[in-house]
Amino acid sequence: MYPSLFLIATVAVGMAAHMYRSQREAWREFVHAWNEKERVDGDYAPKHREIFHYHWHRFRRRMGISLLMGIVGVLLPLAWYVLQRRPSFGVFLWAIVICLLLWMIVLAGIDAGATYFYYLHVRDDLLVERTKLEVRQKRAQTLMEEESEQVNE
Repeated sequence: MYPSLFLIATVAVGMAAHMYRSQREAWREFVHAWNEKERVDGDYAPKHREIFHYHWHRFRRRMGISLLMGIVGVLLPLAWYVLQRRPSFGVFLWAIVICLLLWMIVLAGIDAGATYFYYLHVRDDLLVERTKLEVRQKRAQTLMEEESEQVNE
């Protein structure tokens, strides 16, 4: 058995475990912050349900990717070992590994796209809010200038 295959499998399982822990911790922090905002502003959850749904689906996608990475890490040396002993079943295991890798790529692409479009929407909302604030600021400046002109006259 090739040592590099074990190294790749070990790295994959280690990365999967790290991703699992970090995503679980990020989800806990989000839920804690969400509950705190809901406690302070009792009407927070209904107004911002899309934020919760985005984070929930992101958590599920990323946990799925972590799980798949761990399974692939375990299957790599197993598939190599089985391929040496029973080639027909080994080819079947390698096909499973390739399908899992492709599914991981699909989930990662969906996650990247969802994140991009979500934050594009957030940016647009912030730009609208910024424009409103700039208009209010200009209006306040013109009122102050008019008042100062009236006082000077």
